[in-house]
Amino acid sequence: MTRRDSNRQRKIEEMVAAGLGKMTDAPIDMLRSALNASALGLAAGVPKDTAYRVFRSADPSSADPVLRAVSRAAADPSWAGFDESLTDMARAFDEVLRAEIGFEEAIVASMAANVEAQFQAPGGPVGWLLHAAAITASERWKGPVALSDKDAAVARELLADRAMLYAKVTDELAPILAATLSLLGRRPKAPLDVRGLVSLMHALIDGAVLRLYVEPDSFSARLVGEAILALALAFSEEGYDSDPRCPADDAGRVLYDTVVGVARASWPSGAFSDVRRLAGQAGVDPELAVRIFPSVADVADSVMWRAVLAGGSLEAGTSDGQLQGSEGELSMLFALLRRVRILVDELPGVGEVLSVERPALGPGVRGEFERQGKGVLSLHCPGVDPQATIDELLRAALGGSHAWPAAEVLMRVLLRSSGNPEGAPF
Repeated sequence: MTRRDSNRQRKIEEMVAAGLGKMTDAPIDMLRSALNASALGLAAGVPKDTAYRVFRSADPSSADPVLRAVSRAAADPSWAGFDESLTDMARAFDEVLRAEIGFEEAIVASMAANVEAQFQAPGGPVGWLLHAAAITASERWKGPVALSDKDAAVARELLADRAMLYAKVTDELAPILAATLSLLGRRPKAPLDVRGLVSLMHALIDGAVLRLYVEPDSFSARLVGEAILALALAFSEEGYDSDPRCPADDAGRVLYDTVVGVARASWPSGAFSDVRRLAGQAGVDPELAVRIFPSVADVADSVMWRAVLAGGSLEAGTSDGQLQGSEGELSMLFALLRRVRILVDELPGVGEVLSVERPALGPGVRGEFERQGKGVLSLHCPGVDPQATIDELLRAALGGSHAWPAAEVLMRVLLRSSGNPEGAPF
């Protein structure tokens, strides 16, 4: 190598090192060079002086107001592509349910659809550009930091916007995951709750999508869906969270589990009509059994609660007490009603009892479906009578397969009223 070649190579290495350093030391400046009033005005066809005027602040020469506005806009789930991914997930879920293949396969298919949807969502590339620019301002970053105080402040704002998007996504997905766990008869395993499990699943999908961008053939979207299901199963357990009849003490829970288990096992051979007789079959104290289950309807309701509402609520928790969630809530409400129908087909006596009698303790499965169903229908199906509609859907579900066609017809109408033009049945 000649001296000239050697000098050239050394200068290249020095500039590359400077480039790498700039990407960690001045990433906000790199964003400013692309996202400023002049550049965006040119791209949008807005005169330069007008572009600067509309973003004018206490520091008129700064690009930071532009950065902040773009960052906030990128944190809108509808712009980022999240709404479209929910639609794709619901469609895949519905297709599997209509084929009567099974809930686990429906979950895998919907997660695979979610992954595929990421490859056309603008929120992906834009979000990771913002992440990359702000990441060294995170409290979790342990490497060297060369950001100026001003750049660090801006970077923390960008991170806050990304966190806000994640929180909104979690708000949307938490009730759907709770309902999904209900379909599987499971609940999150401590110390995780539903929101924590959503965050873990979301992280897996983010990582998988990034890897697939780099190595498109490394694995399939379906394999990611299977991994998500495996993750949900690994970090959940069989059980139920919310049956109001289940005692808090260990002895009471054992008695509850025993009675419900014997009831479920004996119901297919014919409905029973006496809780004390059932207690005798279960080998438990009849007096204690009657305290937990004052009537046969309470037993029937607990059998159904454990099978259908194990994961708890269909609603997202919110600070203002208002029901919030995606149209995926409507899909999951219908899926849970389908789960009621399946249980009634397996245990006809349960449907017969709950069709005519309410439990003495707690709102019961019917009451819980009415409460949550009215909220979901009010939010997503304007113009319908929520009470009458959920009553009709419950009546069909509790009637088993022979009454279910009426529910499918109503579901098609409801899906159309929610803005789903296909109105796909379940």
